[in-house]
Amino acid sequence: MGDSGSTIVNETLVSKLDASDPLYLHASDSSNLTIVNIKLKGSENYTIWSSAMKLALQVKNKIGFIDGSCTKSKDNDVLAKQWDRCNSVVITWILNSVSEELYMGQVFSKLASEVWADLKETYDKIDGSVIFGLHQKINSLSQNGTSVSEYYHKLNTMWKQFDQMIQLPSCTCRASKEFNDFSHMIKLMQFLMGLDDVYHPVRTNLLTSETLPSVKTAFSIISREESHRNSKNPLKDQTQNVGFVSKTNQSFETKKKFNRGPNPNLKCTHCNKLGHTVDRCYEIVGYPQNSKSRSNQSTKSFASNNSVSNKVESSSASTIPALTPDQVSRLLGLLNERTGESSQNANDSHTKNTLVTGNQVDGLYFCGDTSKTMKVTPSSILNGKSPYDLVYGFKPFLNHLRNFGCLCFSTVLNNPDKFGSHAEKCVFLGYSNQKKGYKLWSIDKKQIIFSRDVRFYENVFPFKDNKNLCESNQNTSINNLNFFDFFDETIVYEDGNIPNDEGGVQNEVHDDSTINDQQPQVTTEPAGTAVEQQPSSERSIPGMADITSRNDDVIPPEGTSETPAIRRSTRNANFPKKLQDFIIEGKVKYGLEKVLNYSKLSPENFCFTSVLNKSLEPRSYKEAVSDPNWVRAMNEEMEALHKNNTWQLVDLPLGRKPIGCKWVFKIKYKSTGEIERYKARLVAKGYSQKEGIDFEETFSPVVKMVTVRCIISLAVEKNWPLYQLDINNAFLYGDLKEDIYMSLPEGYYSKDESKVCKLVKSLYGLKQAPRMWNEKLVRVLIDFGFKQSKCDHSLFIKSTNSVFLVLLVYVDDIVLTGNDISEIDKVKKLLQSKFLIKDLGLLKYFLGIEVIRSSQGICLSQRKYCLDLLAEFGLTGCKPVNTPIEQNYSVVSSCKQNDEPLLDITGYQKLIGKLIYLSHTRPDISYSVQFLSQFMHKPSKSHLQIALRLLRYLKKSPGKGILFTKGTSFDLTAYADSDWGKCVETRRSVTGFCIFLGNSLVSWKSKKQNTVSRSSAEAEYRAMCSATCEIMWLANILKELNIQIELPISLFCDNSAAISITANPVFHDRTKHFEIDLFFLREKIASGFLKVISTVSKDQLADVFTKGLLVNQHEKMCNLLNLYDVFAN
Repeated sequence: MGDSGSTIVNETLVSKLDASDPLYLHASDSSNLTIVNIKLKGSENYTIWSSAMKLALQVKNKIGFIDGSCTKSKDNDVLAKQWDRCNSVVITWILNSVSEELYMGQVFSKLASEVWADLKETYDKIDGSVIFGLHQKINSLSQNGTSVSEYYHKLNTMWKQFDQMIQLPSCTCRASKEFNDFSHMIKLMQFLMGLDDVYHPVRTNLLTSETLPSVKTAFSIISREESHRNSKNPLKDQTQNVGFVSKTNQSFETKKKFNRGPNPNLKCTHCNKLGHTVDRCYEIVGYPQNSKSRSNQSTKSFASNNSVSNKVESSSASTIPALTPDQVSRLLGLLNERTGESSQNANDSHTKNTLVTGNQVDGLYFCGDTSKTMKVTPSSILNGKSPYDLVYGFKPFLNHLRNFGCLCFSTVLNNPDKFGSHAEKCVFLGYSNQKKGYKLWSIDKKQIIFSRDVRFYENVFPFKDNKNLCESNQNTSINNLNFFDFFDETIVYEDGNIPNDEGGVQNEVHDDSTINDQQPQVTTEPAGTAVEQQPSSERSIPGMADITSRNDDVIPPEGTSETPAIRRSTRNANFPKKLQDFIIEGKVKYGLEKVLNYSKLSPENFCFTSVLNKSLEPRSYKEAVSDPNWVRAMNEEMEALHKNNTWQLVDLPLGRKPIGCKWVFKIKYKSTGEIERYKARLVAKGYSQKEGIDFEETFSPVVKMVTVRCIISLAVEKNWPLYQLDINNAFLYGDLKEDIYMSLPEGYYSKDESKVCKLVKSLYGLKQAPRMWNEKLVRVLIDFGFKQSKCDHSLFIKSTNSVFLVLLVYVDDIVLTGNDISEIDKVKKLLQSKFLIKDLGLLKYFLGIEVIRSSQGICLSQRKYCLDLLAEFGLTGCKPVNTPIEQNYSVVSSCKQNDEPLLDITGYQKLIGKLIYLSHTRPDISYSVQFLSQFMHKPSKSHLQIALRLLRYLKKSPGKGILFTKGTSFDLTAYADSDWGKCVETRRSVTGFCIFLGNSLVSWKSKKQNTVSRSSAEAEYRAMCSATCEIMWLANILKELNIQIELPISLFCDNSAAISITANPVFHDRTKHFEIDLFFLREKIASGFLKVISTVSKDQLADVFTKGLLVNQHEKMCNLLNLYDVFAN
């Protein structure tokens, strides 16, 4: 029991690993996986191979195993075993991508980092000889008959490899620009020099132009010229203006069968005549000897004495200067010499019937299909080249060649019986000169067939042992024959005059080394065993003529008729394994592409959003250390810390315990969407500080989100620009009065427990650090003429004459707006002189909130934050729901009877915390979030299910946010509501209100009341009092912003009893227990500050903050709250 329990715990721990954890292994991360397509051979391709491997390992999140940043756990045995497993997988990935020689040298290594370091030390040697060799290859590379695209990309690869070796320092001076122009000119000359002579006119025009084009422009021009040349004669490459005219010597009966006249179903696309296809057109391959151009004649067959071919016809368009007359005669003699033959028959010893016939030369049987391979075999007569190479100018395709006599299975396509065999057991005999297919001997049917859908098993030879043959057929003496002797002249062949190896055989070729586990096992069972053939997909080979028939060509026995072939689908119903890690439209039913649409965005917003989608911020030091950008950012942070004398290295005093520290990483963006910088912060773990010892006074200079929304609404109304500034190392500008000791930063000091950092200046994370930084910033701004708001201490206002500026501070992020651009520039210069700041331009991305400008106004959206939240909990492909919570859901500590408590409450608390921050731009989830946040300390599994349902609601519209638009008036309007006795355990009511500034929603709240209300009127009255307090605060903010609002402010309520209480001056017994609220609200109404207006329940906008609604009601409230989805489909 103990071992099984421990195993379950271990499996649970491993299964809970986050997908971003380097120890996480996906189901597709197997040891036989090849993650790169290039194999390491040595120094010649190490640079390309290492770059490809780093990219692949970065995608798999396993880069830490080769650079040593991902270390083995010493405290947790489960994680240590998982590390060993991941390390072994990475080693096998590396070994799978190296050559066999290198494989044998590294197979005994134990660590992936050692394998990588060994390969790097051995082959990453860039000296003068390597650079010289690559430069020599670049200068000697020429097109040499290849396509322009292939030549350019090969040259471009060498250029990039050369630039990688010669890493010149980056510079922006004038000399650097001139050097880059010179480098581009050299590349242009190298590209033009290697082109074939046919492009000489184009090359001359490019070189004589006033301004030399770029290499890409030159490539584009020459590519168009290549396409123009090919369009003039598209069949030039296919035929090479040379054709072999095949002739056969046939009997009278055979000729009568062949000369049936032209096939009316065939039409040539070159001469537009019937009876033949373009690959057999005489106008292309040449007319036979002693023949005239066809008019109304039938196609004639040509014959010579048992010769395959004895003439070569060259077209009038081109000649073959490379072949001398003597070479031509030897070539034809090599291909076609077959003299002194005699015909031989093979008879059955029992029945005396003729089985097969063949030709014999000097006691050896003639194999007619050898001409197929003779043409592609190199010959000493031709100086080591093959006849095919000399005639056509390029090497033949040999990837279709297979072992003679091996076992193979031909797919049965015309079998009407679904329970019959799907494949036919055969022996491979050779190739056909007349058809595109393999020549096979059917063991079951005892006949020769031709097929293109064949699976080969080249290590199995059925007739190697005569015993196997006798078992398969005991009634014949066929086992005494050699199947390479067969040459059946009674087989009827179609006439074909196309070059033999123009494109090879178009079929699905299965090598025995690539057979997967799902394929059938090869055995020597008796014939007739059904072997299922997997669906095949045809593979096109360049130069291959079109195939007029897809079905296998089988020679039926005499007296039988062929059954029409039934087309069989070749579509693969399963997804490839390489796509398992990706979200694909056809795979995920509820993909993100159905809820996000970027086509409506402006080009600027689209670029910015695209950059946000691609960015990934590390969560720990181990993740960041593998990226040079983050390493550089950490070095800059440490340099700034040392420059400002932030700490001193001292011995830890007795009785003191140092606080910890960690790295926090953030990407800062410009308004154009470009990454401004990678920002790394060293943050002290201030939560371990003790009051009175490590700090005395704290203050957090964080602007309220309501204030931010008010300023944005004001900017939209006044057409003011919004700018964003970032302070570098903001907390380093404050001095500390207390003695604080911090542990050494990770990655920069050796582990010495006796040494600690004594902080001299404030640091991120310290509880008193914000106060120190805020004091210094406030002094600077007040000296410049700003006034600190009394309602929000992070709001600063400057109003002099016609100049009006507003500055918001959120720790070290600053938002600046106003009506005078010159004064805004002065503020930037002031801050630059006092602090080290970064001007990020127009406000685009602030505290994880995307600020999207459109013709309607400004939209605040947390799209990326929402998508990251969905991805973190694995719900990017979930089915969305239409409401955040079910209608009239009751608040209970245990949602169901016998509900189990949640063991890991950290994940639940983390989720609710992120949802609270998301509600800053999503008021539609406020009620659900406040409901779930009540159970932060003791959640149950049902509460987690409700939270996950809320995520499914967010999946419906992750880009939804608040839209700020211009209105006819710029006044405050409020709605207040309550749900009486909502909590079934405490019977406390829920307060909900929302406040508009003009047409824009700026403030809202959903909260359970502190006391029990005895009636619905009392609950409504308390809700109106809460809304009134918020209205008063907003009115004071607007007053400081010099905004005159119209009084009285309208407060809408749908409870007539509560409205009557506000207007009734008489006190009753039922109101004396909340007299303070009563006096407070009546006083505001009497002074003319507030006016309560009755509204119907269906128009009560605060309803969405007090309860769950039906779908139609919820969507209506969202529209009335001015929620807008810029990314909606």
